[in-house]
Amino acid sequence: MKCSACGASNAANFVYCATCGRKRVIDMSGGTAASARTGTVPTQATPAAPIMLSTPFTHSGKATMATNPYNRQSLGSPAFAKDATRYLCAAVHTNSQLNELVIRALIDDEHRAVAFSPGVDLSTVLKHALAARRRLRIRDALLALQAILAIPLLGVPLLTAWLTVYVERWHTYHKVLMPHLRRDAFDRNAAPQPMSAAHRARADQIATMSRDENVIVSNGYSPFTGFGVADTDWSFALTVDTAAPGETVKPFTIHELYDRVEHNLSALGLPGVSITSRVLVNGDDLRAFLDPADARVLLPDPFRPPVWHVDDSYIRKLREEPGNRARSYLVIRVTGWSGEIVATLFLRFVMLPKRDLLFVELSRSLLAPYRDEFHDVDRVSSANHLLRRSLAMTLPTLLQSLVNTAQTLMRPVTLSRQRQANEKAIRDGSFAYGPTVIPRELAASRMYHRYFQRVDRQMYVKLVEQELFDVLADFLEEHGISSDDLRARFSVIQNNGIMVTGGQLNAGAVSAGTMSRAMNAVKQSAPASVPMGRS
Repeated sequence: MKCSACGASNAANFVYCATCGRKRVIDMSGGTAASARTGTVPTQATPAAPIMLSTPFTHSGKATMATNPYNRQSLGSPAFAKDATRYLCAAVHTNSQLNELVIRALIDDEHRAVAFSPGVDLSTVLKHALAARRRLRIRDALLALQAILAIPLLGVPLLTAWLTVYVERWHTYHKVLMPHLRRDAFDRNAAPQPMSAAHRARADQIATMSRDENVIVSNGYSPFTGFGVADTDWSFALTVDTAAPGETVKPFTIHELYDRVEHNLSALGLPGVSITSRVLVNGDDLRAFLDPADARVLLPDPFRPPVWHVDDSYIRKLREEPGNRARSYLVIRVTGWSGEIVATLFLRFVMLPKRDLLFVELSRSLLAPYRDEFHDVDRVSSANHLLRRSLAMTLPTLLQSLVNTAQTLMRPVTLSRQRQANEKAIRDGSFAYGPTVIPRELAASRMYHRYFQRVDRQMYVKLVEQELFDVLADFLEEHGISSDDLRARFSVIQNNGIMVTGGQLNAGAVSAGTMSRAMNAVKQSAPASVPMGRS
């Protein structure tokens, strides 16, 4: 069987050519398959230009140039995943601690950014959280009153407290979860509307934010806030001034490379795929360490949260500034299992100042399924189970109701003091704008619940990485640049599971770190739930 690229002979069932290393192309379209596979789009000849291209930019937030030669519409965020949203909606009804944290993150932390939650409609979650809080406040007020009455008469108030807890649990299950949050009944548009006009406005704002968000503000070390636990990462540098035999190097811009990769990956056809360009910045850097011009874009008002959306022109500007503390990444997100598995790859290209080196960086994150108890909404709960559960909850809930009611009464004072403390920290320059509560990650397990979840995650990542290296190789070859070095690096990374960080990779002599060995260890057993770190 001959290779369609170089004409060399291979075995009949070959996948990669033994001579040139190119992927086999099966042409069933009368000669058009190759161009469709590579994503080549007929264009005018590219005029000679330096590899680095200065991009006109205005801090008004308006784009000043055409950005994509492939005329591709931005994919934006995919439709919200049904199960990912409804499980979190159910959780804020059944878990009072999570309920409080979600409301704090989405309403009370008014100076901080909201953490991105892939596949989750946070506006709908907020509406359910507020409705659940109203019901829980009524329950706690009744229990607090009964706790006060329990001092002279212990037995009777405990009985009435149990009845109060049982009625609240029965109402939650039979009037909220069963009719509204089961898989066959869930409707985001039917979420309970907040009673407060301010809360309704905030829910609408978060809905807009979830659709348009392309800025991720983080706290701490990892910049990938909201996307789960860090998986492996790799990076390497390639020379892009070495011409392939018989070719002449054709200069290209970093933007052309981004656009080509985005175009090809979007055509890969994976279900639930989303490809967007995002700005990642640490909340501690927004005031003290960013260039003033960047700070004006990302934090126009220090006493308000950072912006959640920037124009394409600013993203293009960051691509040309590798040393900026705010970074632009191409974010490839593949969502499976109705939003319960989210594999995200953060891709970044840098043209180094020497102008003949291309730096490629890829980091992966995994957002795992919900904890098992959050699936209870899909399980039948008998009357006996509700009775036993409410009985076990009665005494601790009765005692906690005193604290909860006191906190509710003091809430205006508490929020006022929090606001004053935040504003003082902002004036002092010590305020961190990154989110402190990440709702989707709070509900995530650290285990796979099904073998297929683990396999699907591997499939998503390997397919995307394979296509990424294919399009990089094709792009280099179309510009007359040898792709041999790139293919050698991919062979090492993909076949040996090597995590490559920093510097250049010599394919002939590579050592794997502890993380790499752990990720590729042979599994001796098949437990019911597998930790996410096991690939």
